[in-house]
Amino acid sequence: MERDFEAALAMLHEMEENGELELRTQSFKIHPEGNWPAEVAPMLEPYETGKMGTFNVEPDKIAAIILAAAQADMDVATHSDSSGTARAVIDGILAARDAEYPSRSAIHHASWINPDDQKRIIGHRIPINTTPNFSNDFSGTDQDALRLLGEERTRTMFGRYPYFARGGVSVSLSADVPSTPPEMQAPLFVIQGAVTLKNPADPNSRRFPPDLVVLDRNPFDVDPMELSKIDVLMTMMNARFTYQAVP
Repeated sequence: MERDFEAALAMLHEMEENGELELRTQSFKIHPEGNWPAEVAPMLEPYETGKMGTFNVEPDKIAAIILAAAQADMDVATHSDSSGTARAVIDGILAARDAEYPSRSAIHHASWINPDDQKRIIGHRIPINTTPNFSNDFSGTDQDALRLLGEERTRTMFGRYPYFARGGVSVSLSADVPSTPPEMQAPLFVIQGAVTLKNPADPNSRRFPPDLVVLDRNPFDVDPMELSKIDVLMTMMNARFTYQAVP
């Protein structure tokens, strides 16, 4: 795998020197796994069925590619549909940075990420690219998540891009053409899905993951010095009330 990548870099450099490259090449993408709904993407802990998934490109190979790209001042976008792949990519990016190469490589999809690795993403500002409609109820994804990974992991590991954005991470959005239908690929459609956590193509779509906090006042309407005095009336997680204030 490293030899293939190095050969591709050498070919691009030769084409550039010969004036044969009309487009600037900055990034590579690697696809080291299958998809999690098929239970073939490698998880750090088993799926609810006991399956683990497997790597098509092993973690040491992923790290070697990310390092080689950083040395050539290029980026790697890695398809990450599982907690195992996410950890391998994070390890690779941080190893390249430790070698004093300013890796700008990113995690694509970032579907399932262990809480410890979420902290590393925020702490090291590792870029994320996500497809919002792959973590809402489009095509039964919500039910697949709960069935295959369980409620706890779905709540704490799945589709965490809003958490990353709030933590200061650079989060970009994608429709993942052609994996979504044409009517779901418009930029503003994708943005709506990211903001609402719903499938904009379905008027009956429900927010997923369905976390909710009900406050006794609108934070935008109160004096900023009074924000800490707003009372929490109730909280909901995974469509279940987890807290209700005593009347």
